[in-house]
Amino acid sequence: MNSTHTPPVTALTVTEDPATQAPPKLGLSLLVALVVGSIIGSGIFGLPQNMASGASAGAILTGWTITGIGMLLLVRVYQMLSMRKPELDNGVYAYARALSGEYVGFNSAWGYWVSAWIGNVG
Repeated sequence: MNSTHTPPVTALTVTEDPATQAPPKLGLSLLVALVVGSIIGSGIFGLPQNMASGASAGAILTGWTITGIGMLLLVRVYQMLSMRKPELDNGVYAYARALSGEYVGFNSAWGYWVSAWIGNVG
């Protein structure tokens, strides 16, 4: 006869309300790695071949530099917006809606979605 002993089940008590807990934050190095990974991952296969057939190495590096600077400036804009208005947490839509109302907020979200959708298809 084989007898097994199972420990008694105890109720777990929750000390804090999950709704009041702050969401985990990503550090700067993880965010930079995420952006760099997205840039590299999106164009690593086809983009260099297509650019190399029509441009020199200097032109390609110049384009990447300009794009990198533009992305850093865009990151700074969203960083400043999130620091000034931390209660807005819906991205492009929330910032446009807070600035100009529902109509502009909807159009900015819709335009952002369509451009991302077409970019992914392309």
